Amino acid sequence: MSTLIFRILCIALFVELIIPMSAANAQNVGAIDADMGYSFQTYSQFRSDRASAAFVSGEITWNMSPSIALEGLVSYSPSFQHALYLDSGTQTTTLAGAKIGWRGSKMGVYGDLRPGLASFSCGYHVIGPGGNLYSDCSRRTHFAMQYGGTVEYSVNPHTFIRADFSQMMITEFDQVIARTTVATESLQGHIAQHFDLRLSVGHSFGVSRKPGPSMDTVDRIGGLDGGILYGLQIKEHAGGTTVSGDSGIGVWLSWDHWRYLSLDTAAIDFPRDDHTAEFQDGGTALLAVAGVKAGVRSKRIGMFAKVRPGTILFSRALDSESITATGISLNTSKFADLAFDTGGVIEIYPSSHLLLRAEAGDNLMIYRAKSLSLNGTSSTIQAQDYPSVLFLFGFGYRFGGHSWGR
Repeated sequence: MSTLIFRILCIALFVELIIPMSAANAQNVGAIDADMGYSFQTYSQFRSDRASAAFVSGEITWNMSPSIALEGLVSYSPSFQHALYLDSGTQTTTLAGAKIGWRGSKMGVYGDLRPGLASFSCGYHVIGPGGNLYSDCSRRTHFAMQYGGTVEYSVNPHTFIRADFSQMMITEFDQVIARTTVATESLQGHIAQHFDLRLSVGHSFGVSRKPGPSMDTVDRIGGLDGGILYGLQIKEHAGGTTVSGDSGIGVWLSWDHWRYLSLDTAAIDFPRDDHTAEFQDGGTALLAVAGVKAGVRSKRIGMFAKVRPGTILFSRALDSESITATGISLNTSKFADLAFDTGGVIEIYPSSHLLLRAEAGDNLMIYRAKSLSLNGTSSTIQAQDYPSVLFLFGFGYRFGGHSWGR
């Protein structure tokens, strides 16, 4: 549950920052920032043990407004990470995304979300003829996503110090580690979660200038919008048996009740049957979440953080299992688990009524405890939680209630 607490703290900090945004200082708007840094990242050595690795990194930031910036980050760890049968070797990470928050005359505090790729030099390896580990390697590259918070301090108008506190998710799919004519040896995948601390020093290029109408000065109170969504979810099944990618279709509805805060809900149906029946999940899935999104918007674009608790209903979960003389008897039923969706939302407004929407984030799957019967003996499956990466893309219509400008 530590990752859930981390998400809640990030969202709470972000919402606290939304209120004073309209008074944000315009320093460095339009400027390009470049920084070099050093980071420490934990990684999973044997799925349960935790170790750390050091990275050198460089980042480019374009300050679109006092509260919104686009970023690109490249980091490299030259030390060899020893993780038996998992992704090992040196690691290169490339990320790109946005940060949104508050900037004053000296300090800036932001929330950020950056998807990208994590590549390992020794993702596949076997024991060589001499008995040496990591003697036969091949590169493996996975999708990655980083989210967290950033604090900046301006030493002078062009020099700043920056600290990033982030959670990194890496989707390590199932991999085949050996294949013969009679058998295939595979290793189950998982979604690795790493805590990342990055410290950097940077320089701001370009002349600081005050913008025209700011992204932070746009009101849209009382507006309602909704539309159709396509969803892609990468998740671990209950028990961590496998990692799969599922696609679905759904809808969203959003009500802009306050200037920076909207009520937001979505429902996604994932119709693919995964042909499994775990104790807490299996079959098809229906995800429904409702909560808030908080952020700023201009006439053509809006950027928000989201936090939406909800539920996910699976069509088939195992209730009982018994072994008889004629075979194995299984009884299944629908089963609902909890979900906690956090991340970022970007909206583009081609006209006063049409909008395009894209979301990315972590939909934490909280599998509830369950009682079941195994060969007539009552047993309890404990509650557990697993991360999942959720992407949503859609288009929709905006209904009245908006008023541009102050």
